[in-house]
Amino acid sequence: MATEIIANSRERNKAQASLIENVIIGIIIVIVFIFFVRPQSSLLSQKRTELAQLQTESQSIQQQKDSLAQLVNKVHQSADDIALVDEALPLVSRPTQLQLLMDGLVKASGMKTTEITFQQTADVVAGNKALLANPFGVDRKLKTSSFGLTVNGSMDQFKNLLQLIETNGRIIDIAGIDMSSDQASITFKLKLKAYSYAP
Repeated sequence: MATEIIANSRERNKAQASLIENVIIGIIIVIVFIFFVRPQSSLLSQKRTELAQLQTESQSIQQQKDSLAQLVNKVHQSADDIALVDEALPLVSRPTQLQLLMDGLVKASGMKTTEITFQQTADVVAGNKALLANPFGVDRKLKTSSFGLTVNGSMDQFKNLLQLIETNGRIIDIAGIDMSSDQASITFKLKLKAYSYAP
């Protein structure tokens, strides 16, 4: 009888010890889950979200790159058109360029230049190191250069000159015409405007 009680007591102690071990193991598992598994799981979820954002940004960058490549290709294919635009609206507004152009047009018409005058402008960019280093990186605006041209010749030559001004590559507007004559020839005074896309 005493041995049965001792045996039962031992079995109870084993069962209690086993139950305590199971409770301790359960507590350890819960602690491990709370302090290690759950933070790692949330970190993994955060990394997956970041990866998805990076993949979206990468796709957007690739689309922009493809779009830029198409634009560059169009620019290369449109070199002649760009050259026409550059001639019509040059990136500098130098009076000397206009003077050479107008002298050439007047000579081609058979007339003679007696005077060419330019309105004073403050657009002096010579020596601007930032502009010289990066001519396409500065802000540019459409600028107007007003100038006067006085020529001598016949009415037919003047008609030819007007046609040459109209058909040349540079955009030049005629703002006004004044005419006077003497016995030798007719004098024409033109008020002109030319345009440039200058800084």
